[in-house]
Amino acid sequence: MDYDIDSLVERWTREQKERIAADCRAGSSAEASAKGGLPAEALAKAGRPTLLNAPLAGALREVGHTQMVLLADKGLPIPPGVETIDLALTDNVPTILDVIRAIAADFSFDRILITDEMKELSPGRAKELEALGQPLEVFPHIEFKQIAAHARLAVRARL
Repeated sequence: MDYDIDSLVERWTREQKERIAADCRAGSSAEASAKGGLPAEALAKAGRPTLLNAPLAGALREVGHTQMVLLADKGLPIPPGVETIDLALTDNVPTILDVIRAIAADFSFDRILITDEMKELSPGRAKELEALGQPLEVFPHIEFKQIAAHARLAVRARL
């Protein structure tokens, strides 16, 4: 299936703006965040610094409301010009899931994008990502790489 990547990015930006406006109308950022499906433990940690990696914490603070963060494994080429923080130490340390859980307390996200190859080859990992409570969107690998070109920040971990 072919996707118009620019249209997808535009739709996601519009959806994020609409969600932000709805959150403002709700009057309570904690209440609005709870409606967004963030894990309860992330809400409990709100307001406390949790990330020990200073470059990652600083880079996440610079990501705007409608910008994307790419969490990539060693095989995904990072698009030129995208700021990259490499957290990978050894195989499976840390995993992308570890990184998502760590940043969820300090960083709000509204969807997770994965490749159809990941869903097929790592169904258990895909289910773990689904369990985080955010919408999961699946794309062919080639389209995923095109979407990645729109990322503001890339974080390399292990699948």
